[in-house]
Amino acid sequence: MKAVGLAWAIGFPCGILFFVLTKQEVDKNRLKQMKARQNMRVSNTGEYESQRFRASSQQAQVPEVGSGVQN
Repeated sequence: MKAVGLAWAIGFPCGILFFVLTKQEVDKNRLKQMKARQNMRVSNTGEYESQRFRASSQQAQVPEVGSGVQN
C-alpha cells in the first residue's frame, strides 16, 4: 500500500504540473496563430490591382467571332 501512496504522491502533482505547462505552451501557439491571422487580415485590405495587372488585362481583348482563335 505504501508504493501506491508514493506513486500518487509523486504522480498527481507531476500530472498537474505537466498539464499547466502544456496549457501555457498551447496558449502561446494560439497567440502566435492569432497574430499571424490578424496580420494576414490587415495585409489583405486595400487596392489589389497593380498597374502591371491593369495593363495586361487591357491588352488582352476578347477575340471576335470567326477570328480563328479557339478557347
